[in-house]
Amino acid sequence: MKFLDRWMARTRLRNARAALAQHPSAENFAALALEHARIEDYAQAERVCAEGLTTLASHPELLRLRSRMRALQLEDRARALSSELRESPRPGLFRELAEIYLECGRLERAEELAQQWLAAGGSGEAHWIRAQARVARYFADRRREDGREALELLARSEQALARDERPLRLRLELACRVGAWSEARRVVGQLLELRPGDPALEARYRTYSALAEQGPTREAALREVERRGTFPEDPSPARSSASSA
Repeated sequence: MKFLDRWMARTRLRNARAALAQHPSAENFAALALEHARIEDYAQAERVCAEGLTTLASHPELLRLRSRMRALQLEDRARALSSELRESPRPGLFRELAEIYLECGRLERAEELAQQWLAAGGSGEAHWIRAQARVARYFADRRREDGREALELLARSEQALARDERPLRLRLELACRVGAWSEARRVVGQLLELRPGDPALEARYRTYSALAEQGPTREAALREVERRGTFPEDPSPARSSASSA
């Protein structure tokens, strides 16, 4: 029976490839991807979808199918990593599994894993995972308490990952999303210490300096976002500079 199953799978793949070669339509790309998925070759299925999207950009079915194939790959990898972590906890395994949870939107699980990593001796990267997960939760739900916790976790990440721009840039994104311009200006100042003379950062510093004069405090900005349930628009430095000119 197994031999027959393999023979039938090869036949279906051969037919799907022939159909795609003859007529490279979205339907035929999807059909070939699904044949690969039937034999649990999700990586190849994703590659077929990506190939189709190079000529059929933004096709909704191929986009949906590629996303699903990616999710299936991540599910398989997460199961394997979880099993390996139980047997031999190591930083690389913690990091990869946590990043998968973040990509899949399993934010609570990512935070739990980061806590386990910290308990097992993890430091900077574990704090960074926790911070990313809590920022994502805040962006999704706009709860002020999540925003406060996200900022605290980002501060821990900054301390643990000296001269690493990632926590600073995520703090900057959060500050801009809520309209806390004094905070945004402060973070850009820190980034300029790491990248002195960077023209994009200097432009943002000027923009946020002007906005900070009338902007709310960080706490007031978090409160207002929670009250309204929406984020204010992040003004672009280019637009602000043009309007001031």
